[in-house]
Amino acid sequence: MEQRNVIITGIQGAGKGTQSEILRDKYGFKHISTGNMFRIQYACGSSLGIEAHKYWSIGALVPDSITISLLKRHLSTDKNLLDGFPRTLPQAQALDDMLLETDRFITQVIALELSDESALQRIEIRQTCIHCGTVYGSAKQPALPNFCDICTAPLITRADDTTEKARTRIATYHSQTKPLIQLYSARDIVHHIDASLPPEQVAAHIVRALKL
Repeated sequence: MEQRNVIITGIQGAGKGTQSEILRDKYGFKHISTGNMFRIQYACGSSLGIEAHKYWSIGALVPDSITISLLKRHLSTDKNLLDGFPRTLPQAQALDDMLLETDRFITQVIALELSDESALQRIEIRQTCIHCGTVYGSAKQPALPNFCDICTAPLITRADDTTEKARTRIATYHSQTKPLIQLYSARDIVHHIDASLPPEQVAAHIVRALKL
């Protein structure tokens, strides 16, 4: 089977989670979201989750050593979709090293492009299910306000989705994560996608880019 190790990256609010769910449900990718994994670990009361919460609760990046330790447990042999990782150049190198251990490599990068202003508008109205992690916003609203369509659990505004913390995360994205585009562009594997379009149109562009 042809290996697929795809990174989906973009500013907070660009729709990485929404598009990842589509690729998971329709095309069989394993959706690996470090953010969701950390939230699950924190909800379970694990030491790793508690340590990670100290950082994401203030809008800061979780240290590489913690993130990489968690990621190693979840990489599958093929069709990985990495959402929210890597976010720094050292993480990108660590990811390359992990994949190389089993003769794998990053095959494609989906870069979702969205302005800072649009990202803030989306983040400010975003809600997340406290149980399954499903995200709702302007493009995807629950049938029953404040409750998840999938598991009926309550929806909350994440602690790191306040305007102040969102601005911090956006600044961190520009300083630490956006440089990764240059790294992967040098390998000629980056596909730039306009994330301001409706989700179904964004998905269609991604499917074409990945030749699914």
